[in-house]
Amino acid sequence: MAGFVHPRVQLERKRSFSPSSSSSSSSSSSSSPPVAKKFDVFLSFRGEDTRNNFTGHLSLALRKIGLFNIFKDDYALDKGKEIGPELLNAIEDSRYAVVVLSEDYAESNWCLKELAKIVECMGDSGRIRTIFYHVDPSHVRNQKGSFGKAMEKHEKDPRHSSEEVQSWRKALTKVANQSGEAIQSHRDEAIFIEEFVAKISSELGASITTVEGLFGMASRLKKLDSYVLPSLDTKKVCFLGIHGMGGIGKSTLARAYYKRMSHKFEGSCFLLNVRAVCEKDPKGLVNLQKQLLSNVLKGNFKGIEYVDDGIDMIRSRLRSKKVLIVLDDVSKEEQLNALAEEDNWFGSGSIIIVTSRENSFLKIRRYAIYRAEYLNPCEALQLFSWKAFRSIEPPEEYKELSEQVVKYANNLPLVLTVLGSLLGPKDKSLWNAALCRLRKVPEKQIVKTLKISFDDLDETDKDIFLDIACFFNRYDIDETVEILDSCGFDSEYGISNLIDKSLLSINENEDEGSKIWMHDLLEEMGKDIVREESGNELGRQSRIWETADLNQILENKEGTNKVEAIVIFSDITEEYGFEALLSMKKLRLLQITTFSERMLHGLDDCDGSELSNNLRYLDWTTFPYQNLPSSFQPRKLVKLKLFGSNIEQLWNNGVKPLHLLKVIDLTSSIHYTKFEDFTVVPNLEKLILKGCWKLSEIHPSIKYLKKLILLDLSFTSLEKLPKEINSLASLETLNLGGHYKLKKCPDNLEQLKSLRNIDICESGIRHLPSSFFLMENLESVRCDAKMIESAIRENIISFRTTGKSFFPNWFCTLFTSLTRLNLSDCNLTGPEAFPEYFGILVSLEYLDLSKNPFSVLPPGINGLSRLRCLRLEHCKSLRCLEAELLPSSLQVVYVDYCTSLGSFLDPLKPCHLRCSSVSCLDCTELVKRQDGKMTALASLSRFLEVSFLEEYPSEMGNQYFDIVVPQSDNELPSWFINQSSTASVGIKLDSNWHSELMGFAMVFCLRANPFIQEKFSCVIRAGYREYWDELFSMEVDLIKIRMSDHLFLLYGPPQFPLERISELELQSYETLECSFIGDMDGGYYSSCGPCGVRLVYEEDIAELNQITSQYNNDQRDVQSSHSQSISEVCKLRRMGPIGLPLLTGPRGILDVDDNLELVKLQQDDDDDDEDQPNPGSNPSMVGIKTHFGVFRNYTGITTKFLDNLKGGREPE
Repeated sequence: MAGFVHPRVQLERKRSFSPSSSSSSSSSSSSSPPVAKKFDVFLSFRGEDTRNNFTGHLSLALRKIGLFNIFKDDYALDKGKEIGPELLNAIEDSRYAVVVLSEDYAESNWCLKELAKIVECMGDSGRIRTIFYHVDPSHVRNQKGSFGKAMEKHEKDPRHSSEEVQSWRKALTKVANQSGEAIQSHRDEAIFIEEFVAKISSELGASITTVEGLFGMASRLKKLDSYVLPSLDTKKVCFLGIHGMGGIGKSTLARAYYKRMSHKFEGSCFLLNVRAVCEKDPKGLVNLQKQLLSNVLKGNFKGIEYVDDGIDMIRSRLRSKKVLIVLDDVSKEEQLNALAEEDNWFGSGSIIIVTSRENSFLKIRRYAIYRAEYLNPCEALQLFSWKAFRSIEPPEEYKELSEQVVKYANNLPLVLTVLGSLLGPKDKSLWNAALCRLRKVPEKQIVKTLKISFDDLDETDKDIFLDIACFFNRYDIDETVEILDSCGFDSEYGISNLIDKSLLSINENEDEGSKIWMHDLLEEMGKDIVREESGNELGRQSRIWETADLNQILENKEGTNKVEAIVIFSDITEEYGFEALLSMKKLRLLQITTFSERMLHGLDDCDGSELSNNLRYLDWTTFPYQNLPSSFQPRKLVKLKLFGSNIEQLWNNGVKPLHLLKVIDLTSSIHYTKFEDFTVVPNLEKLILKGCWKLSEIHPSIKYLKKLILLDLSFTSLEKLPKEINSLASLETLNLGGHYKLKKCPDNLEQLKSLRNIDICESGIRHLPSSFFLMENLESVRCDAKMIESAIRENIISFRTTGKSFFPNWFCTLFTSLTRLNLSDCNLTGPEAFPEYFGILVSLEYLDLSKNPFSVLPPGINGLSRLRCLRLEHCKSLRCLEAELLPSSLQVVYVDYCTSLGSFLDPLKPCHLRCSSVSCLDCTELVKRQDGKMTALASLSRFLEVSFLEEYPSEMGNQYFDIVVPQSDNELPSWFINQSSTASVGIKLDSNWHSELMGFAMVFCLRANPFIQEKFSCVIRAGYREYWDELFSMEVDLIKIRMSDHLFLLYGPPQFPLERISELELQSYETLECSFIGDMDGGYYSSCGPCGVRLVYEEDIAELNQITSQYNNDQRDVQSSHSQSISEVCKLRRMGPIGLPLLTGPRGILDVDDNLELVKLQQDDDDDDEDQPNPGSNPSMVGIKTHFGVFRNYTGITTKFLDNLKGGREPE
């Protein structure tokens, strides 16, 4: 088989070319170095076997990493046709061969011819990679199995000579004897391909051909390796500087190396344009530090505020990581100090690459310096041809002209790229004129050759180019378009033209968005054009971008009507008047971004500093005047932005309507008091008065702003909004956040039919206005969590009475983010009282359902996957709280005073909960049905489960456990082997007591106290002879009043006591004392009965688990025994009438297992029966725990039932 898709096939000769034709003519030139191999990898395979599976995936994987030019057969050739010379040439022109030997590979004489040619060309060079795809390598080596049969077939074919077949056999044996990879059916092909590609990637390096139009990369990357490898061999950190002039390809080379090598490091980061970022943004270095840490560690580092903080973070977090970091275009030593100062900041084997035009600080730091090289003539011609013709060789008729262009461009990549884009589309007849112009430009002034592209622009595009070059390089694309459009430019179209001419590009970044990017050479060219047009007279420049230049103009009053735009992004350090602005009659753009303290003091009068009425865009941070000039009539003004200004009044009543003004932004203008008349700006689209603290009223004329889309009144002193605000028919966004004085929204706000977004966070509004729910198009509302909680509470109360629940989509988004919800005392009677959406409050962490009369929880509560705290106090009708109905995330549960609760954390039932705090004060029914001591021990056992500790080490490692349960006696669980009848207990310690200690378990009996709440503390002291040291003191939450005695069990981790011991440097303690103290009204007294303590080690947890398991087994035996007794009762039932259907049911007496109604019925019956047997007075019943069904601990019920049967009468 043969055939291929060749990446060098020329599709069209005249204008459109494929990725390129042969470069033999270039290589034949004595002045040009030999051209490298055209292909990185030649793939040989049997198409019918693997084309659409394994080989297809392998080829795609090689191409995806962007490093390989692959030759792969993709067209089936006619059977019998001779193998084409182009195929054999491709093998000769490939650096590596990958041979995929499949079951029927040898069936194809084309495959065998390929293989023979591969062996002939590459032989023992080590450039053949063999993959045995579902075949035995020995079958290939010895020509057995399918390979043997195929070779016998070929030998009998008269078309093949014996010598040819013998060469095939030798080739098979040759590749089989070399190291190869075998893939059998059990091997994961995806993993194999990933590993194979990574391995061959490290061997091949970056492609030398036309990947993304890169040329000459292989030789330069090889030289970079020669600088890097010596450091890597010694496990040191390698610091490498790439030095050269702008546009020579430093960044491109660093990027190619980064792409090729980054997968070999634990983390990597490419910081682009370090110099520009630092110059444009005072926080630039800090932002770069954040980006570096974020890219390497994949985290969020917004907390870094200062450079020193970033240095500390980089040094501490990256010192053990092997990283690859590229710092592009570094211009100052302080930038290196902040980003990569010392080798001990990074792990061994790290590589730090710095590209820079300056090499002085690189020499000081003793960097290995690689001097970036110009492209050689062959590479330069390939680059130019690619940009002009999409081919690595120009058409023959353009070859001589192209070589002249390359010569005049002096092989500089940026110039070649721009000129290729400029000349490529033009007719040949125009090239000579362009070349004539090139010849007039001195060779040393290569940058000025770029002006040819500039001259090819129309006037509007020239203005756009110059504005971007002088002001907006590396600026946000959307902001740039807004500014340029306000100046009357169709900037989106113009920018697209500049991109087509390779004069700029758009850099996409997930974190920073889309930025305009223009090469430094082009930026400098644009600024030179401005200087030359002014005759190098500063006051006559059309654009001013340097702070020092503006200072000079202001000081000397040098402004003229030639000045069109001023954009300054740094502090004006001198205190000048702005009288020079009087002469700038054509000024269309004025943007001064400064936070100088000199500018913050208000000046009374602006009349001496008139502003041009030609202004279209006015953006002046900390505008120093209290008002605008009285003569200021900016009829062309599109945007007015005075951030942090001293403005008190925009203009007087004499201003004429400003029909073009679309945006007014007075953010943080704290002296601004009111907007005088909105009829002056009838077409206003955005009004931003955020942070105007003295703004206390809105003029009613706001109703005339029919085109207003955005109204931001946040953080002002408004106490109310005018009703006229309902007339803003186009309003989409309304921001009222931070309005602490604003108590309510205007009535009938639903009249704003276009409103999409509203913000009332941190305002004086406490409840969501009902009008919000009537807005048809509202999409999002920002408000405080209390408002959401209040709305849900009111809705649920309403749902209980009306059965209706409606929320618009915008509110659904809000309540799914709610974390706390208080529904206490809402008279919720059961699951039917909860609307359907209750179960999708997925962010809820705290839920209070206390004081509600429901008997069971709503079923949707187990869907609250983040719920950590559940309060159910005083739910006196709640009878059952089964674990399977609760979310596994639950940590804290309060069921105090749930007097009907009969089941919770049952030690006899499976439970997935791992609660850390449980309070069951005065759960009187619970103590009758569950053993309190075993409930507490089983809960502690679940909390300490090893599997859970391993799954959540960060949560549990320092977490405490406590549980309060009622109990009927003062006995402590026997697991606590150290007990005392008082509120204090001591333990004798051995010398290794703290070794492998996992925690402290403590328990005490809490006496009844129906009068007052109490606070308890647990104090642990260690004693050595007569000396005592307090190791640990833990305050227990306030214990509420209680009618009966309770058991209080606590567990604490050992960290704090052991840390205290370490501080005291005393390890030989003899005694450990644990005391429980109650604090009431400031006086200490003991409200605790017996107490116990146990130091917990791994074996103690095992013993605890054994106790709970044994308890389960014992109770199952008891239940089995009672089941037999009941069976006898069922037999007796057939002998006499039983008149109570509820007791029999379809399953007989055992059907009452979950019938809580039956329990209640029987209790009521027992209360009316004076002859009810009393377990306390019957010695045979004392201590017997009957754990079957719901009658657990209710031996009286069963006994009475049996007594009734013996008496021959029906139970009452």
